[in-house]
Amino acid sequence: MKFLDRILEFISNFKLILILLGIYFSLENIIVPIYKKAFIDTFLSKFTTSLTNDLIFLFIVIFSILLATNKINRGFYIKNVTITHIVLVLLFYFYCRIVFNDKLLPLKLFSEIKYSDILFVSLICPILVKSLFKNKRKEINEDNDITIFNDNPLLNSSQDILRRKEVAVKAVRFIKGNHSNNSVAIGIVGRWGEGKTTFMSFMEESFINDEKFIIVHFKSWLNISLSSIINDFFNTIEKEIKPYSIDIAREIKKYGKSVLSIYKNSTTEIILNSLNVISDQSVSENFKNVDDLLEKLNKKIIIFFDDLDRLQPNEVFEVLKLIRNTASFKTFNYVVGYDKEYIIRALEKNNIPKPESYCEKIFLSEFHLLPVTKNQIASYLKENLKKHFDEEKNELENVFDTYEMFSKHFVGNIFNSIKTLRDAKRFLNDFSISINLIKREIDVGDFLIIKLIKFSYYEVYFQIFANKNKYIGSSERNVRYGGGIRQIGLRVDDKSTTQDFKESILFKDLKSSNIYSQEQLDDIRSLFTVLFLESPQKPLSFGFNNNYFKYFRDELGESEIPDKEYRQVIKSSWENIVINIKKWEEDGKLFGILARLYHTDSLDFNNRAEYENYIKLLFLLENMTSEKEDLKYFHIDYDYIFSCLFNHTTAICQKFYENKKQDFKDFIKNLLYSAEFPYTFEMRFCKYIFTRIYDPANFDILSKDDLKEYLIYTFGETVKIFNYENNMLFDAFWRSVFKEHQQDENQSNMWHNVEVILPEIKELFKFAIKRFPDKFLIDIVEKERGWSDEKYIRKKVRIHDFALKIFDNYNEFLEFVKDNFDNETTVFKNEFLDFSQKTLPNNEFIDYEFTYEPIKLLLFSNLSR
Repeated sequence: MKFLDRILEFISNFKLILILLGIYFSLENIIVPIYKKAFIDTFLSKFTTSLTNDLIFLFIVIFSILLATNKINRGFYIKNVTITHIVLVLLFYFYCRIVFNDKLLPLKLFSEIKYSDILFVSLICPILVKSLFKNKRKEINEDNDITIFNDNPLLNSSQDILRRKEVAVKAVRFIKGNHSNNSVAIGIVGRWGEGKTTFMSFMEESFINDEKFIIVHFKSWLNISLSSIINDFFNTIEKEIKPYSIDIAREIKKYGKSVLSIYKNSTTEIILNSLNVISDQSVSENFKNVDDLLEKLNKKIIIFFDDLDRLQPNEVFEVLKLIRNTASFKTFNYVVGYDKEYIIRALEKNNIPKPESYCEKIFLSEFHLLPVTKNQIASYLKENLKKHFDEEKNELENVFDTYEMFSKHFVGNIFNSIKTLRDAKRFLNDFSISINLIKREIDVGDFLIIKLIKFSYYEVYFQIFANKNKYIGSSERNVRYGGGIRQIGLRVDDKSTTQDFKESILFKDLKSSNIYSQEQLDDIRSLFTVLFLESPQKPLSFGFNNNYFKYFRDELGESEIPDKEYRQVIKSSWENIVINIKKWEEDGKLFGILARLYHTDSLDFNNRAEYENYIKLLFLLENMTSEKEDLKYFHIDYDYIFSCLFNHTTAICQKFYENKKQDFKDFIKNLLYSAEFPYTFEMRFCKYIFTRIYDPANFDILSKDDLKEYLIYTFGETVKIFNYENNMLFDAFWRSVFKEHQQDENQSNMWHNVEVILPEIKELFKFAIKRFPDKFLIDIVEKERGWSDEKYIRKKVRIHDFALKIFDNYNEFLEFVKDNFDNETTVFKNEFLDFSQKTLPNNEFIDYEFTYEPIKLLLFSNLSR
């Protein structure tokens, strides 16, 4: 039966050329003499064999070959139908070539070749293009190792992963059991992506080989207007019924035209009536006529009407009318897929009262598809990942076992944000495309979480990528490893991090922006918990600073800073490096340099100049200030800069400094001392280096004394030019305070950090405050923390204990004030000394009524500074 259908389809598709061939072979004895007289004797007889004509023939052949080659290289596509037409014409030409061979004009140089063979060359080229196009496409597919999970509906119930075949069988029984003389419509109800089309495909399996049924597929959403929907509907019905009855198909088409809105226009109707185009029968008479004819087919017509919920509300209403009234023929059975909530809203917009009842009148029964469960989604993801990533099969098995444990005992379902199988397929495609680039460089489980965050919560993904230094960091409490590697977490503030999303700055910012619901925020918290929980046990984990940007490699493509361009720039002259940094900043690409930096090995450079330029580049980037929002938190980890300078000191000195450590030391010191005010990065980095020196004997490039000397120098430069109003002095002071590892006096194997303020720093600070005595004395008054309102203001005060950072005790501080603050340069001195006598010796909070106006304004303006 299928073979016969194919034969009939072939005849239908190529009927014109087959008819022409049939006419020729039937009337060959008549056609050939006419052709000879009309064309050969009149025109072709004038054509003679010559060298010039041979060259023209050769030119046409070469041109045809070149044209075909060009089409092949461009991947030119030719339809199979066109190729079949060409083959039929070629067969006819071969027949003529054999029968009339002696009468065809040969070439002068090659008598076996005829001039008419140009037709053969012209026709064979498209066939070559088609065959080679297939091979080229196959090669492309073989080269492409990226797995794509298509979102096409399942066509075979053997692929049923949600066990819906049993429900589909029930729906089929409902239709087959309908022996009434009425049209029946059933609804397949489910939300977007829940498998309505697949469910209908399972139903269709039960009707395909049953001769009692004719199957019709109608996709209304492919049309652009209501009239085109109705027209396409009846055309589709006509096409499917035509193999069983041309007469009935014609009547259906005529009936379809009678219900189209274009024929309801009065002017058009008058014109069409005058031409006898419109039948004298009414629509209801046409309906009855078609209905009676359809009954005589003795077949049920099953119309699968998919994606009704893709239509506009007015179109939904009209289509429902079509099902209920206009095309409610007795033998028609409708299987309609839709989202019930959308259909109800569409009816409400069309002012239909009681839309639920309206639907019940149309659909005799509804089969509701149960939403896919979280366990089903997890199983689907697991099985498909294992199937398509065979090399990572065992690793993926362990990852999903871990997720299952977390889901049961700690954080809830990891895949909570993926609601449907369609979502799951889209997520798998994103994951598949990305992981192929870096699967040897990352932990698969962590990468899965990062991509899940990107897929479901893109704003979170964007923020941790684009604003890494604002939301992701490390603190002193984080575990350190060799090579500048440190665990990272979510920032709580500038100094500390957490693994709990709810305690982080990121959580606060997202919550205040109202982007996500509380349920979604809880889900994000679960994902970050899993992401950071096992970091120490996995060397390639997202939770280490050196791995961080590997997880965003797919975001740093050619649209950012290409690796080749980056390598060329960092190995060029210093002037060229500076020019390119400015260009990248202007183009908004500078943030992309971070991922390139962290994958640059300091020993990869060819010579000393390249290495020193790279270190200078790191210092330049750390000192950059930008007005661009995305560069507000631009920052390079000190761990990385430290590793570039000190992790391979011996190797660096051998390769770039001919084993002269002093030359290397001079380069670093010159870099530090050539810095410009306010020395923010340089002072902080020196403090950081100080904390990394555990054994001074093994750290011989920069000693602790060198670092102390530099901090004293930079603080001294600040004292010379500082402006008191912007806290410049205090900021520089705290950058000069460092922590030193000291051995416990009682336990030699125990060490602890001790805050160190160098005597030189103290003396410089004393010198500085002599320039602004009253401002400093105001700042050294501390207000007690408490509450206030318009009627009552708590104003107990004392001397701030910051004074003890500079002086050994409060008495020494007061003696300094008496001896160094001249009455000519200070107004507040005497009142401050009077206040001090009352709060000391215990320095308790007291009530004190100041008369000096600046401090009164400060104390009464707000509760605390």
